[in-house]
Amino acid sequence: MSLLHSRPIHTRRHGRVQGGERDRTLKRRCYARAGIPLYLLCDRELETVTLHSEPGSNDYRTVLSVTYGKSLLLPEPFGFELETADLI
Repeated sequence: MSLLHSRPIHTRRHGRVQGGERDRTLKRRCYARAGIPLYLLCDRELETVTLHSEPGSNDYRTVLSVTYGKSLLLPEPFGFELETADLI
C-alpha cells in the first residue's frame, strides 16, 4: 500500500468569508490533532495557498504559504510544484 493510500491528506478550498476563518483555524487544528499529515488550503479571501504539515497535538508545526500566481512545492507523496496561476 502506498503512502498516498495509507494516510489521509486533506485539501480544502473555501469560497465563503464565514467559512474562511473556520478553515484557517478550527478545522486546521482538528485535522492536526487527528494526525492528517498534510492540509492544503486554497484561500480565496486572502488569495493564498497554504500547506500545513507535521501535525502536532494541537496544530501543524510547519506552514508554507504563497500568494496566488506563485508556485508551492508539495512534499511526497506528491513531490511536485503546484502552480497557482490558474487560481487568480
